[in-house]
Amino acid sequence: MYQMVLNKNGVCSLESRIEDTAKKTTESKDQYQLLASSRYSFFGCWLHMESLPNHFSSPYIPSGINKSHKKRWLFIYRDSLTAQGFSQLSHVIRILAKLS
Repeated sequence: MYQMVLNKNGVCSLESRIEDTAKKTTESKDQYQLLASSRYSFFGCWLHMESLPNHFSSPYIPSGINKSHKKRWLFIYRDSLTAQGFSQLSHVIRILAKLS
C-alpha cells in the first residue's frame, strides 16, 4: 500500500507499507521534489519528480542540491484521487509552473 503526502512547496513523501504472509511489515519513506515540468489534465496528473536525500527536511531547496539525484515520472489517474486531492495536486502543479 502506498501513501503520498504533498506539501504546498512541492515536496512529496511517498510511503510504502508491505506486509507479507509471515506478518512481517516492511516500511519505506522516500522524499521527492515535484518539478515544474509536471502536468495535469482531464485524465490525471503526470508528476515529474526528483529524489531528495533522506536527511532532507526543509521545503526550500538550495541550488544545486539535486544534481546527482534520479528523476522519475509517475502518472496518477484522476479517479484514483478524491476531488479535493486532485484539486490540491493540480494547484501545486500550477504554482510550480508559474515559479519556473
